[in-house]
Amino acid sequence: MSRGQDSQIDVPRALVQHRWCIPILAVTELLGGARFAAYRGHLRISRDALSSTLGYLIEQQLLERNQGYGHPLRPEYVATSAGRAIGPACATLFERLQRLDVERVALRKWSLPVVGAVSAEAGSFAALRTHLTPITPRALSACLTELRRANLLRHEPDALYGLTDTAREIVPPLAALGHQYDRVVSLS
Repeated sequence: MSRGQDSQIDVPRALVQHRWCIPILAVTELLGGARFAAYRGHLRISRDALSSTLGYLIEQQLLERNQGYGHPLRPEYVATSAGRAIGPACATLFERLQRLDVERVALRKWSLPVVGAVSAEAGSFAALRTHLTPITPRALSACLTELRRANLLRHEPDALYGLTDTAREIVPPLAALGHQYDRVVSLS
């Protein structure tokens, strides 16, 4: 059952490893760089989650501390060249998730990869599990349930999962992020 896309969208796993990666990159794009307090103010994120995700994004070479800015204990974080390349796509996707009021569910670890996997055509539980390896059956089941509750997936006849109209609005910016991330990775 075609969904109008040529193939499934492979969502960059590095960007969904932490729930806050895409929002932090979106805020960085919006502000051109930000300090810890600015991220907290824009995202209402806990100190621990922010600290952990900033460290992860630095490890992934998507963010760096701005060495020439302010007090060393209160650094500004700026995007690296790779971060700048995917920043606009993160900002567009995050804005779309907020506008649709689905960011709480969509930014969980497996939600966007599931939407990407179902983007080309309806998929069965087994096909999704194969495509999303190493997802566990329990994690996939929980994710499918949450996505259905958020009106992003529907359970079709023959035990297939398909995207709702709301989820289809996420597909273009999600595909753009996947393509841009692939370009950045292939250049490094």
